[in-house]
Amino acid sequence: MVLGTLLWADLSNRFIWILMGTTLAFGLIGFYDDYLKLVVGNSKGVGGARTSIWRSVVGLAAGQ
Repeated sequence: MVLGTLLWADLSNRFIWILMGTTLAFGLIGFYDDYLKLVVGNSKGVGGARTSIWRSVVGLAAGQ
């Protein structure tokens, strides 16, 4: 997605950068959760409440 966006999107549009940053941040949150579950062996991962808090922080930062 990032490669396609960098190739064909209007990079002078700030909303493109906000969308890419938000998508990457959500992806990193999901990756970290899966990492904790699969590699570390923590069956809960990040946890539902913490995941919601971090997604809210990213969403509020994108909305500013």
